[in-house]
Amino acid sequence: MSLPKIGDQLPLAEEKGAEHDILDASAVDAEKEFTEDENEALLKKIDWILMPIMAIAYGIQYADKQSISNSTLFGIATDTHLHGQQTAWLSTIFYLAYLIFEGPMNYVMQRIRLGRFLSVAVIVWGGLVMLLAAGQNFAGLMSLRFLIGTFESCISPGFLMIVASWYRSNEMSSRCMIFLSMNGFFAIFVGIVTYGIGTATKNGGGFAAWRAINLFLGGMTAVWGVIMFFFIGTPEEVRWLTPEQKKQAAARIVSNQNSGGGQSEWKWSQSFGFTSLQVILLNMPGGAVGGSFNLITGWLSQRYRNTRTYYMAFSMIAGTAGLLVAALLPQEHAYRWKKWGGLLTMSIYSAATFMSWSMLPSNIGGRTKKSVASTVSFVGYCAGNIVGSQLYLAKDAPLYRPGLIASAVCFGLTFVVIVMLRLYYVWVNAKRDREARESGLAEEEMERLGKINGENDLTDIQNPYFRYTY
Repeated sequence: MSLPKIGDQLPLAEEKGAEHDILDASAVDAEKEFTEDENEALLKKIDWILMPIMAIAYGIQYADKQSISNSTLFGIATDTHLHGQQTAWLSTIFYLAYLIFEGPMNYVMQRIRLGRFLSVAVIVWGGLVMLLAAGQNFAGLMSLRFLIGTFESCISPGFLMIVASWYRSNEMSSRCMIFLSMNGFFAIFVGIVTYGIGTATKNGGGFAAWRAINLFLGGMTAVWGVIMFFFIGTPEEVRWLTPEQKKQAAARIVSNQNSGGGQSEWKWSQSFGFTSLQVILLNMPGGAVGGSFNLITGWLSQRYRNTRTYYMAFSMIAGTAGLLVAALLPQEHAYRWKKWGGLLTMSIYSAATFMSWSMLPSNIGGRTKKSVASTVSFVGYCAGNIVGSQLYLAKDAPLYRPGLIASAVCFGLTFVVIVMLRLYYVWVNAKRDREARESGLAEEEMERLGKINGENDLTDIQNPYFRYTY
């Protein structure tokens, strides 16, 4: 399909009818009613309310997602009679549910009050995590992990929809990276809590540590879901803005022109010869490095335009190198710290995933297309995690060399895809810039028409005035 050229947008816009065009033009004109100082003040209010809520919620969902990894360190396999690949399947079933329900969740979130739905989903999956503490066998644990994956499948695409509803394109990347980086920082928080629980119960005879860990994580999740109920949502549904501020919030993002919507499980305890409590402590630096890198690159991508793909590519290079160090060094006690250093280097790999997610709200125009693109992206994320969890086979213990090498190959292929994506965006933008110069239209008029096309729900392909960020 050929890309539309300058001047093609009017027939496309007029298909929606005159009334819709007038409405959208009015929305564009409303942008002029507010000064930049007023918009900056509103942005600060939005940031101080939404960002802490979303950051903590995202960190909590990461902790819940990884609860099986921590439970494995503290005896869940023995207590519930797991054997062979059954522990790996507890990870796989989570992502299988995530994959199956990603599309339906995106469909539902476009049609109901987004904030309320996300809040209820968090409360429900918090209760399910608490129920893991009562697990007695493989079947029960599998059922609970499937349900947890079902409800967690809404959180990432839902938060990206919220970002698209509140922020300008140049603001999206840094805001997305704020809450996405919590995966790393919450690894530190959960590590401290888990270490404390593990230390308190290490002598045995009482409540199993893995059960206490899941009760704590699930309870924390449910409480935070209640807090979210009163604060999270799109501009139209929140209660902490006045009607005038809601109008301003909608007008502030009209310039977007786009219709304002894996992590493999590593078995540290079997690879390097550390105790369970030592593993908890050694996970913390990786969380700090990964979380800090995500925050820094988020800030840099806002300060320096079109640099996101550079950071994504670098994170894949570091990830590939770190995995190969861990895989190829001899399995001897003298090398365990070097292997740990390799995985510490690898810990910044998540920046590629999270940066690519931040491109969804800024680079996809059209509400339906945004939802479909989000679904496809997270389905791919789930598929990768399903495959990844099965790469680390019990027969390959304790080194798991085939799994590490396979992951390194995947990282290398991702690097190639990132380079190709950047080249494509550069090509499309250059083509549209050339057509813009040839059209003879004033820059201000092209910007206005682009905004109207965005308000008319045209996609990034249909809107010839849209420019990709990369």
